Parts: sequence; structure tokens; C-alpha cells
Amino acid sequence: MTHRERHLSEGLFTLKQNPGKGLCMVKGCRKDAHHRKQGLCHAHWQYRWRMQSPKRSAYSTLRDHAKARGLAFTISYDYFLGVTDALGYWLGDGVPTIDRVKPELGYEPGNIAVLSLSENVSKGNRERHLPAAVQAILERKRARMSGATVNPFERDEDACPF
Repeated sequence: MTHRERHLSEGLFTLKQNPGKGLCMVKGCRKDAHHRKQGLCHAHWQYRWRMQSPKRSAYSTLRDHAKARGLAFTISYDYFLGVTDALGYWLGDGVPTIDRVKPELGYEPGNIAVLSLSENVSKGNRERHLPAAVQAILERKRARMSGATVNPFERDEDACPF
């Protein structure tokens, strides 16, 4: 099967009739084809890769994001698949995101959670804009819910301090 036939069978792109020597085969693209990317320019080859392997692509994007921000990334691909499959990351409900439970730590086993995009944004805004007293209350609640030990002499302030 030629590259052209393979691309047509995948149905991801509309191909040019005569792409010309060394040009990308995708209709409307004027870029040069990469010599190792099956007649596609880098952008179209990357898009094809993302569509064919979304899980590998999501893992790679998360790893690159952590590296760009200088965060530790010690999650294996198998661990990533286990967490995302178990928590419904691939079901298509909204836009799923990977969040760090403790923001000061990197992407490490036990420190990631799957949230919808809206939950992740509201969590980030809440942590950024709430007063320190309210954040302390939320931290104590999280600690209690996770089963961590809590100082018994510390006042339990479930009510808003305002």
C-alpha cells in the first residue's frame, strides 16, 4: 500500500491530485514534505499521529508541559494509562485534564488526578484568589478527607471566617 492509499483510507485529509515533487500531499498545504514523514509536512504528520494514538499523544504532551515548566515528571506511561482509564479520562465527558493534587510537587505517582477543564480552572482560580484563612480551612478539610492525621488542638473552622 502506498503512502497516498494509506492516507486516503484513513480519511484524515483531502489529498491533492498532483502534489508536486517534494510538497505536502494535503490539499491546500504549501509546505515542503518531510523526507521521512510519508509525503506529509511536519504539521500534518503530527496531526495524523495525534489522531492515531491519542493516549500516547496526551502522555507526551503532559511530559513536555512538565519539562517546559521545570516540574518533576516521574510517571510511567503504564501508570498514566492506569489512572486515566480508571478515572474516565477517555470517555469524552467535557474536556478532561490532568491536575496535580499538591501543586508544589511535580507529576509523580499519587499526585495526579483527572478533572474536567471547568473543575481545573475553578480550582486554580480558587487557590489563586482566596484569602489564606479560607485556603487553610480547605487544606484541613482535604487532610481529613484523605485520612491524614490532623492536630486535635487545632480549631475546626468549617464556617467561612467573614
